Amino acid sequence: MLNFKNVSIKNKLRAIMVLTTTLIAFIATSIFIVTDILNLRKAKISESFVLAEIIAVQNISSLLFNEKDKINKNLTALQVNPQIIKTYIFDYQGEIFAGYSQADKDLTVVNHSSISLADYYPNQPIKDYYFFKAYQLHFFKKMVLENKHIGTVYVQTDLAQMRHYLYQAVAIVLFIMFASFLTSVILAAYFEKLITRPIYNLLNATREVSKYKVYSVRAEAVGSDELGTLTREFNAMLEQVEQRSIQLNLYRDHLAEMVQERTKALTERTQELVEARDQAMAANRAKDTFLANMSHELRTPLNAILGYTQILSRHQSLSAKQDEGLKIIRQSGEYLLTLICDILDLSKIQAGKVDFHPNDFDLKQFLNNMADMFKIRAHQKGLQFKCEFAENLPNVVRTDEKRLRQVLINLIGNALKFTNTGEVCIFVKNDDANVEFKVIDTGIGIESNALKEIFEPFQRIGDQQYQYEGTGLGLAITKTLVDIMGGQLQAKTEIKQGSCFWFSLELAEIGTIITPNNSIEHYAGEGQQYSVLIVDDNPKNRSMLVKLLEPLQFNILQASDGYEGLDKVDEFHPDLVITDLMMPVMDGFDMAREIRKRDEIKHIPIIATSASVFEQHQLASLEAGCNSFLPKPIREQELIQAISQYLELTWLDTINLKPDEIEELDTTSEQLTTEQANKIYELAAVGDIDAIEDYIQKLENVSPDNHVLYQQIYQLAENFDIDAIRDIVKPFTNDNYCVE
Repeated sequence: MLNFKNVSIKNKLRAIMVLTTTLIAFIATSIFIVTDILNLRKAKISESFVLAEIIAVQNISSLLFNEKDKINKNLTALQVNPQIIKTYIFDYQGEIFAGYSQADKDLTVVNHSSISLADYYPNQPIKDYYFFKAYQLHFFKKMVLENKHIGTVYVQTDLAQMRHYLYQAVAIVLFIMFASFLTSVILAAYFEKLITRPIYNLLNATREVSKYKVYSVRAEAVGSDELGTLTREFNAMLEQVEQRSIQLNLYRDHLAEMVQERTKALTERTQELVEARDQAMAANRAKDTFLANMSHELRTPLNAILGYTQILSRHQSLSAKQDEGLKIIRQSGEYLLTLICDILDLSKIQAGKVDFHPNDFDLKQFLNNMADMFKIRAHQKGLQFKCEFAENLPNVVRTDEKRLRQVLINLIGNALKFTNTGEVCIFVKNDDANVEFKVIDTGIGIESNALKEIFEPFQRIGDQQYQYEGTGLGLAITKTLVDIMGGQLQAKTEIKQGSCFWFSLELAEIGTIITPNNSIEHYAGEGQQYSVLIVDDNPKNRSMLVKLLEPLQFNILQASDGYEGLDKVDEFHPDLVITDLMMPVMDGFDMAREIRKRDEIKHIPIIATSASVFEQHQLASLEAGCNSFLPKPIREQELIQAISQYLELTWLDTINLKPDEIEELDTTSEQLTTEQANKIYELAAVGDIDAIEDYIQKLENVSPDNHVLYQQIYQLAENFDIDAIRDIVKPFTNDNYCVE
């Protein structure tokens, strides 16, 4: 339906005039016709009343003396009036006595013997009455003599004349409406010009000014009415705008001359500022590039360190001391990783781009690891280190584990740093899913009026001897991270008495997660072996992942770049792909895009890994088609969780195969050259497991006949059994090469 609001003013005026005129004509003629019809009805009623009265007076005596023939003869005279359809006279009992019918002019009483007043008259008792039905008037007149009812006259009159009149009236109404419509259209077309012409003049002038910015345009004024006045005022406004535009152009030209003069005078200074700006921008870009490169370079070896600590921790042959040492190495590596992240966070906070990535983890295990990490440092300073964790803490929670670790490391680290005697306490309690973390120390404290300042960047408050031990960024970063996680970092302190820092996070129990340990060794599924393709240009990274996954009964495929990885996906259709992002030839982004384009392999899950933890790389990997992103160093728990999610695995518990249970292999027909044996012995002596495995793989390609011997050495290398490797290769070495 057309929206009347969007119709032009011209058409609105036409519509209003036409509709108004036509509607008035229709109402007027309708009122006239209705009034005329009502008057005609009244006239017909009066006429029927007079006729019935005459018939009653003429025939009342004949009715009394039962002179039916006389009454019939009198009624027959009604045939001269063609509008009279029927006329009956009923006696006081309602039986027909005499009558006349236009359809049967020779009507006799016998013919009416079956007719009664009840067939026509609907009311009781008898009285004067009329009604209209099917363009006919039915009139009843009571015959009374000396207040005594002796009969009833019934007259049925045809109203065809009225019907014809009604048809003529309708035709007249339609004609008048049509004539009114034509007249109003003609008049509207004439009069709307008087209104719309000035409006269109204004509209055209406005459009030209808006489009071409020409203020010399003037609208033509028509008449002296309101529209004419509006047009003249509009022209006056344009004249003022034109004058101001001229003045503004003159001022702009003058200003341009002044700017040009000052620019000449300040050219050297401006050049210096530009150079300083460029140097600052270059320094900032260099800083970002340095941070990115250093983060990548530091995280890459950390990937191997943390990865191999996870691999070594699986072996059941480790002593308690060795296991404790591995835990310390792993915790120290995690601590170093957190410090690297702090450097990146400083850059991100300055740029306002701090990221937040929640994950599921075991809160109690997390807290125990934190306590173990700082317990040694506290004891080294001669401090008591107390930890009280509420029993009702949720087991598995969801938040950014890395950020929470970073917050607690900063708070506990500060507590240890500024405490020389006494104790450092960590309290964690749970109140209806609101977990409160509190760190209390008996350190130097600060003045209460300096509390607000300690959360500002580069603020170092307190004893002068401690101000040179940090940058003043720790608490500023910590407060920002707590805010991001939905909490609020608070503090209270007293000079030389100690400090208390606390915050609360909403951490509800979310279920369980897979926590890999020494007993989880393979997944359920009889006769089913899942294949995993590892794509990474760094052999050490591939080797670390192979050592993590092969003992879990996965069939491992390897590729050193995206092209090789794509070929192996096409050929073998692995169940899962783990790929690095930054690789030569073809990187992980392009390989993921190509996999998603091919119908046969586009369903394969892809896990991206990278030592770069900048958010744009993570988002880019997901946009390229990867299912998830794991930062390097890869944590075994996160990797197992991701694999479990995409392959829907159930894990089983078994016992690791100990070195003394390795299957005895028949190597009597296989041997190593002296050069090969010396090389392996030398690598075993320095404990370079990766180099031994790489060298064995090269020998496999050169002389595959020694496959069984190579596999035995390779298996011993995987189990870190250096002594067994030296025993195997010693018979093939020079007599004087091996010195015990």
